[in-house]
Amino acid sequence: DYDIVMLDAFALWRTGRRITVSGTSDVHDEAGVGYARTYVAGAGSAAGDLQPSALWAAIRAGRAVASLGLFLEVEAVRGEERAGPGEAIAPVADMQLNLLVQCPSWMQVNRLRIYRGDTMVMDEAVTADAAPLQLTRTVTATAAEGDRYVVEVRGESSAPFVDTPLAVSNPIFVETR
Repeated sequence: DYDIVMLDAFALWRTGRRITVSGTSDVHDEAGVGYARTYVAGAGSAAGDLQPSALWAAIRAGRAVASLGLFLEVEAVRGEERAGPGEAIAPVADMQLNLLVQCPSWMQVNRLRIYRGDTMVMDEAVTADAAPLQLTRTVTATAAEGDRYVVEVRGESSAPFVDTPLAVSNPIFVETR
């Protein structure tokens, strides 16, 4: 169950462990083969560019988003400094979280959640007038030493898929480097 796995992830992050959340699947019936995915940043933009060592380094660093059908990009911005999942940004009173959510016309997104540490600081209903959905948001956030930001988007399950469409980022860490 996703929620139980995420409780484990938050508990491990709270202790300082930098684990990577990934989208994986196993199959017990005819639905769901290959539905869960892990989108990895910085490993190459085309299949021919993919270097296995770069892929593994990016996964180990947490530069990934786990997905059940939704595509999510997250970037923290502080002046000229930028950080994505698995990366760190320096503490600042106000930083921007830039979010991009995409999904095909046969899926929907209805929740956007942002966690600061273990606390949900944003839980927003999301609606779209057109499909396929492309939702962009910029959220101002406080970035204090030791914080971590995780973004989650969810939809509602619909045929032919039994799983709830979702995507969750690995943390963006706030720390002095």
